[in-house]
Amino acid sequence: MDELDVQVGIVESYRMGKVKENDPSKPRLMKVKLQTSGQAKSIMLNAKKLATSTSFKGKGIILRPSKSEEQRKKDDQRFFAMKERIKELKMQNPGTSYCVYADQICLKPAPQSNEKPKPIDDPLNSNKAPSQLSGSNQEPMGPRRSFQQQMQ
Repeated sequence: MDELDVQVGIVESYRMGKVKENDPSKPRLMKVKLQTSGQAKSIMLNAKKLATSTSFKGKGIILRPSKSEEQRKKDDQRFFAMKERIKELKMQNPGTSYCVYADQICLKPAPQSNEKPKPIDDPLNSNKAPSQLSGSNQEPMGPRRSFQQQMQ
């Protein structure tokens, strides 16, 4: 966790799933249990640092929150549906590049630009606001309301 500049207490860590006989080189998920949920949040907030880290860049290491097998299957199905939709869009609009970014089908920016992919208007794209996706409160506290008043 040194690369992320986060102080954590690891309770336990272990590999999940079984080694696949047809592809033993495929890495398995690793579950890391921490002392507090706050530590997990800190790690997830700093996870982007791994992409630019000299030690981990290009190693295919991805940090993500815990998900049940059902959630992972649902996410996989949605991702593959989006990939199929991108194939259809490419047939309809040759020369236009698409990608999946932040759980949305997006227009892919030019390779040299520093722009982020821009979501397109498509039925597969989620219409939820980012606050609804992250599990945070949907209604922000008003400027003159205390936390206690907000909870009532």
